[in-house]
Amino acid sequence: FTITQPHQVVAIRIDTPLMTGIYQMPFELRRYDRHDLGLVGYQVLGGEARQITAYVFLAFGLFYLLVYGKTRYRLYLVSALCSIVYVPFLAAPGDIFLGIFEPETMLYLHYPGIFVVYVFYLFSQFFHRPTPLINWIAGVPFAAMALTLAAMAIHPDPDVFQKVRSIYFVSLPAIGLVACYKFWCGARAGKPGARILLVCMSLFLLTAVNDVLLAMGFLSSTNLTFAGGIVAISAMLYVTSHIFADTFVENRNLASSLKGLNENLEEMVRQRTAALEEANQRLAEMAVKDELTGAYNRRHFNAVFKAELSRRSRPHAPMAFCILDVDNFKLYNDHYGHQAGDMVLQRVSEAVRGQLKRAGDEFFRLGGEEFGILLIGNEEPQVAEAFIESIRATIES
Repeated sequence: FTITQPHQVVAIRIDTPLMTGIYQMPFELRRYDRHDLGLVGYQVLGGEARQITAYVFLAFGLFYLLVYGKTRYRLYLVSALCSIVYVPFLAAPGDIFLGIFEPETMLYLHYPGIFVVYVFYLFSQFFHRPTPLINWIAGVPFAAMALTLAAMAIHPDPDVFQKVRSIYFVSLPAIGLVACYKFWCGARAGKPGARILLVCMSLFLLTAVNDVLLAMGFLSSTNLTFAGGIVAISAMLYVTSHIFADTFVENRNLASSLKGLNENLEEMVRQRTAALEEANQRLAEMAVKDELTGAYNRRHFNAVFKAELSRRSRPHAPMAFCILDVDNFKLYNDHYGHQAGDMVLQRVSEAVRGQLKRAGDEFFRLGGEEFGILLIGNEEPQVAEAFIESIRATIES
C-alpha cells in the first residue's frame, strides 16, 4: 500500500488456527527496498539458508546411513538420524513446500524436527557413560509427542496441539541439558570433539529457551531455534566427519603396517624354511654318516651295496670294493688313549675322502677301525687296484 499522509495509522490483525496476533515481536514496518541489506538478510536467513542447509543435512544423513550399513558402528547411525530428523524443521516452512501444501500442514509437520534434541542426547552418550534405560523412558514419550504433532497435518486439533506442543517445548530443553552435561564430562575426559559439541549444544539450548519464552508470551524476540540447531548439527557433523577421517587414516596405516608385517613374515618364513631344510639335511646326513670320521655308516653301506648289486645284476658291469683295516690300532689306542685313537681314525678318513673325487665313489666306516671303499666307475680290476694302492700310499705317508 501507499502512504498518503505524514502520519498513517495501520491496524494489522493475524488470525490462524493456532494463534491470534503477531507471533514474533517486535513487529516492524519498513519501507520496501529490494536492495535493503537488512530485508535481504532476513529473507535469506529464513528462506534460502534454511532450504540449502536442510538438503545439505539430508545428504550427510544419507551418507552416514550408508557408512553405518557398512560399519555397523552406532555413532554413524545416530549422526545420520540427527541430520535427517532436523530436515523437516528447516525445509517445511520453505517456499517449495508452501507452494505445494497448505501452510497449516507444513506448520504441523515442521515441529517433529525438534525431536533432534533427543537424538542429540543419544549422540552425547558416545562421549560419556551410556544410559540405555533412560533412553527408553525418555525416548518413548518424546517420540509419541513428535508423532502426535505430525498427525495434526492429517487431523488437526488445535487444542491438543497446543497442549502437546507446550509439553514438547518444555521437556526437550531438559533432555538437552543432560546432553550438555555428558559433553562436559567428555570434554573433561579429553574426548576429541566434546568441547565444540558442548559449546554448540549450549547455544542450541539458549535459542530453544528463547523460543519457548517467545511462544509463552514472556519475551519479545525473534525465532532462533532453527539457527541454533544448524550450529549444533554442523558441529556434530564436523566431529563425526573427523572420526570417520581418523578411522580411515588409521585403517590405511594399519593396512600398510600389516603389509609390512606380512612381507617381514614371509621373509621370516622363507628364512625359517631354509633353516629347517638345512637342519633336516643335517639330520639326514647324521642318520647315514659316522659322527667321528664323517664317513658313511654301516647302515648306509648296506643300503647302497644292495642297490648297486641289484642294479648291476643284468649288465654284469664290474664294481670294485675295498676293505681297509688300520694295523695295530688296538695297541695304539690302548697305549695313547681313546682321544689319540679317534684322531687316527679322523686322519685316515680325511686321507681317503681327499682321494675320492669322482661322483659315485663312496667311503664307509664298517665298524671300529674298519673302513670300506666302494668304486662304481666300471673300472677294470687293474685300474681299481692301482687307485686303491694310491690311497694306501697316501695313508702310509
